[in-house]
Amino acid sequence: MSKREKHTILLLQISENRGSRTYYDYPTVTAAMNGICSIFEQKLREHTKNRNVEYDTEDINYFLENITDISCLVLDFKTNQYSPRSRNWIKERLKKHLINISRRNEKY
Repeated sequence: MSKREKHTILLLQISENRGSRTYYDYPTVTAAMNGICSIFEQKLREHTKNRNVEYDTEDINYFLENITDISCLVLDFKTNQYSPRSRNWIKERLKKHLINISRRNEKY
């Protein structure tokens, strides 16, 4: 694993129900961003008959703002400890992530 690939733990609570608390374990920040997109897409599919869903950063930001809690713990190789990351950090990383995906898709 390269220094840029940082193990990431996503902590998520979708609703006020404490039973909705869960975590996801990812090998990289990029994988965690993909995971958040997958969770969001799954929630979209629950409310539509269409299996193909489309969304933009505003849609996913709305989702992130309206869930009860979300944060990440990202491994810091310098200290060998996990650094907490906020909802706003996740939104910024996700925005960059979606832009990168969009650019890659334009090349094909």
